[in-house]
Amino acid sequence: MIEFRACYPEHVRLVQVQPEQQAGRDYVIGHGYEESVINGLSFSAWKNARCVAAGGLFTQWGQHGNAWLMASAEIGPDMTRLTRFTKELFVFSPYKRITITVDCEFEAAHRWATMLGFEMECERMKAYSPTGRDAALYAWIRKPADG
Repeated sequence: MIEFRACYPEHVRLVQVQPEQQAGRDYVIGHGYEESVINGLSFSAWKNARCVAAGGLFTQWGQHGNAWLMASAEIGPDMTRLTRFTKELFVFSPYKRITITVDCEFEAAHRWATMLGFEMECERMKAYSPTGRDAALYAWIRKPADG
């Protein structure tokens, strides 16, 4: 069972990400962006005293937030719990719109975006990521029932 905690920059450094996320993680850490987690709504997920995921939301502008997640393959058995927790974070956040970008070749991330209630707005943004990879754009829009 995973335990959720507040996220700190060192937690981002501890996650042994899936191969599909390695280049992105290296970029984030290489440019000091892991420090930005303290400025948003962020969490880390722990299993057996190991940080297996870090994620959260940060403000794009106004009521528009961006979601992010770095996860180890170890999170697999706990994806249902992670998904529920993340959906609650969205609902209790101040954002009306939340966007994520997903590497076009990362099928598991596309599936998770759909599980979270995101809808694809752009199938392929060419050379979009910091590492030059193509990415899809997804958006979650708050419904009146979400509060």
